[in-house]
Amino acid sequence: MQSYAVICIVDVGQLYSLTLKTENKTAMARTQDWKLIVNESRPAELYNMAGGRTELENVAGESEFADVRTSLESEIESIWKW
Repeated sequence: MQSYAVICIVDVGQLYSLTLKTENKTAMARTQDWKLIVNESRPAELYNMAGGRTELENVAGESEFADVRTSLESEIESIWKW
């Protein structure tokens, strides 16, 4: 049986959803415009979800989005210590 925890954080008018899958150590943070998925065994994934788009392009490694990634990683780390 898989174990999950879902936490929602409201900050500056945006809703963050944090989903933790404990057996794989995967976490996801979501705002209206961005979705970050981090996993200890895979590279991070960051998607611009503005306008209801799906996960089309992973921009986690692009420097112009580093501040978005850092912000969402901080939200995850404030709740779940790796």
